[in-house]
Amino acid sequence: MQARRHLSAALLLAVLAVLAPAPGPVSAAGDPHRLFEARCGRCHAHAGGLARERLGVAAGTHLVGRQSGEDIAVFLAGHYGRLTDAEIALLVDLFRFQVLAEGKFRAKCAICHGRARDLARAFLALRDGRLVGRYTGRDVAGFLAGHGRVEPAELPVFLEALTRAVPGDP
Repeated sequence: MQARRHLSAALLLAVLAVLAPAPGPVSAAGDPHRLFEARCGRCHAHAGGLARERLGVAAGTHLVGRQSGEDIAVFLAGHYGRLTDAEIALLVDLFRFQVLAEGKFRAKCAICHGRARDLARAFLALRDGRLVGRYTGRDVAGFLAGHGRVEPAELPVFLEALTRAVPGDP
């Protein structure tokens, strides 16, 4: 009897998931990771991997395709999906950060913490402009200074990666 109740609940959840309305367009103030997942995720699995593999930086901060040399913003404007200018700006900023961060989180932290985006969404928050533990209120900058394999010079990169991924952060 109990197994039947669990099966019914699971079936109801599956039906609701199918009938739920599709998410609307992501606004310019939205989460760039969620934008990527919603608009690009069907073809491209992960924004960071895609950016580091296929994009490069020219003239300091200008993001271009590694093979084509084409400006990524121009490419995205004509790419499948019909992105708005605001969405393109969000994605270009996300990709630029991913390229410049050189996969440091993945290399040093992912073995224990998975993806930065998932860690930040589940366990971190912004309070009074500071990144803190969602449940402990502990200052993340102070914590990271003595945590794992984070070198002092790398601390800003890790803080920015985590801050960018906190839910609700523009």
